Amino acid sequence: MITSFFKKNKNNLLAFLLITFLVFIFFYPTLHLGFFSDDYHFLYVTATQDSVLKYLFLNIIGESGGGSYGPMLNFIFTAEYNLFHLHAFFYHMTVLLVYALTAFVLFLFTRNISKNNLVAWGSAIFFIFLQNHTSTVSWVAVQPHLWATFFFVLFLYFYQRFIVEKNNWYYIFSLLFIIFSLFTKESAITFPAIFILLELFFGENKSIASTLWRIVRRGIAFALALLSYLVIRFVVLGYVFGYYGSEHLSSQVLPKLKMFVELVLSMFLASPLRQHFRDILFFHPYFLTLIFLLVLAVTWFVSRKNKTKILWFSLLSFCLATVPFLNVRFENSSDEGERYGFLVSVFFVIFLAQFLYSIFGNLKYKKYFYFGLITLFVIFSFFIHFEKGKLWQKSADLRDSMLTQFANNLDKSKNNYFIFLSFPDNFSGTQLTRNAVLEMFKLENNFFSMSGERVTMYSLLNEKNYQEKIVNFSRDLDTVRLQPVRENIGKVLSGTGQYHSEYFDAIFDSKNIEVSLKRVQIDKSPYDMTLVYFDGQRLNFVPLN
Repeated sequence: MITSFFKKNKNNLLAFLLITFLVFIFFYPTLHLGFFSDDYHFLYVTATQDSVLKYLFLNIIGESGGGSYGPMLNFIFTAEYNLFHLHAFFYHMTVLLVYALTAFVLFLFTRNISKNNLVAWGSAIFFIFLQNHTSTVSWVAVQPHLWATFFFVLFLYFYQRFIVEKNNWYYIFSLLFIIFSLFTKESAITFPAIFILLELFFGENKSIASTLWRIVRRGIAFALALLSYLVIRFVVLGYVFGYYGSEHLSSQVLPKLKMFVELVLSMFLASPLRQHFRDILFFHPYFLTLIFLLVLAVTWFVSRKNKTKILWFSLLSFCLATVPFLNVRFENSSDEGERYGFLVSVFFVIFLAQFLYSIFGNLKYKKYFYFGLITLFVIFSFFIHFEKGKLWQKSADLRDSMLTQFANNLDKSKNNYFIFLSFPDNFSGTQLTRNAVLEMFKLENNFFSMSGERVTMYSLLNEKNYQEKIVNFSRDLDTVRLQPVRENIGKVLSGTGQYHSEYFDAIFDSKNIEVSLKRVQIDKSPYDMTLVYFDGQRLNFVPLN
C-alpha cells in the first residue's frame, strides 16, 4: 500500500521536496534569528497559562474585550511551546516548513485550475521568493498570518477538488480548513465571496437559477461557520468587524484606497520605493486611473485570447482578499507591515504566473522566455531579501547584546523592579523590543519573580546610527532627562506624550524625555528599583533607591 502510494504520487512528492529545499536554502539565515518583541509576549502568555481551552472564549492573550481572537493560534503555539520551549531555532524551522507547505498546496491548486505544470511552478516560485514575505519568515509572531494563509490555501485546494470530483470528503476538508483559518486570524473573513468565485469560474455553469441554487445549497454550511465565528468574536472582543487597532471601521474611502494601492505596490517594491511610487500615483490620480483601466483591459484581452478564467478569478480574489487589511497602515518609512500582504499574495502570484505564461502565446521558445522572466524575478528578489535580512540580523545582534548586558547586571538576590526607558521599538522597521521587554528578560534569565514596567517612549535606531551612542543621560535630584547627544543627529526618541506610573511621571516633548521620580513612593516601595535605559550602544543601569 505504501509503495503504491509513493508510485502514484511520485511527482507530487518530488515537487514538495524541491519546494522545501528551495525554501530552506534561501531562508536558511532566518533559522538563527531568535525571538523579537511580540514573540516574548506570546511565549510568556503561553508559559504562564493555566489552560489552553480558555482561549475559545478569550482573546489570544487570555483577556476578554478587545485585542485579537484566534484560539487556533493559541492551540498551535501551545503545542510548539511544549515541544520547543525557548529554542527559537525550532520555531523558525516550523515557520519555514509551513511556508513550504503553503507553496506546495498553492502549486497543486494552481495546477488543478490551470491544467498547466509550468503555470503551477511559476506560482510556487513567485510565492517562495516574493520580496514582501521577508518578515513572515523572519518573525515568529507573524505565525497568525502564516497559518491562516496555509489553511486558506488548503480550503481553495479542497473546494476546487470538490467542485470537479463531487467527493463529499473534499467538501468536509474545505469547510474544516476555512474554519481553522478563521479561528487563526480574521484575514480569511472575506472567504464567502471567494467561495462564490470558485463556483462561478470552476463550477458547472448551467442556467442562472440552477447556479444560484447550487451556490446557496453548498454555501449553507460555510455561512453557518462564518456566522458562528462572528458571534463568538463579538462576545469575546466586543466588536465584529473591527480589529485590535480600532474597534470601529472607518468610513473614509481615501485611506482605504491608499492602503489598497500600497498592498499592490508591496507585491513589486520594497521601502522606500513603495512609498515613493505611492506618492507619485496619488499626486497624479489620472495616472492611477489609467493604470487601473489598463490592467482591466489587458486582463480582458489576454483572458479572451487564451480562453482562460484564471486571470479574472485571481484578480477579483486578490481585490477581495485585501478588504480585511484596508483599515490598517504600512509604516511610512520602512517595510514594517508587509505581512498584511501575505494572504493577498496567494492570488497575486497565480495571476502573475498565468499572465506571464499567456502573453507569449504560441511562440516557439515560449518556455524559455517564461522561465527567463522567473529567473530574473528570483535574482531581483534575492537582492531585496538579502538587504532586508541584514536588517533582521542587526536587530538580532542588538537584542543579544542587550540580553548579555542585562544578565551580567542582574542580581537575583534582590527584590528587583526595573523601569525600562528608551528601549528601541524597532531597527529600521525590523522588530526589536516594541513589546514585552520585561517578559523577554524574565524568560531569557529564567527569573519570573522580577517586576517592572516598560515606558512607552523609545529610542529610534536605524542603519545610520547603528551601534552609535544617540542619547545623553542627566539627573538633577529626582528629575531624569534623556536627550539627543547633539543637535544635528536628527530624531532619535519617540513615543507617547505622557506616561504615568505609581513611581514616576514621564513626558516626551517630541525631542527629549523627562522623568519626574516620586521619591516618597519609591522610598516606601518594597522593591530594589532600577532605571534601565538604552543609549543606542548599551544598556545603562541607574539605581533609584
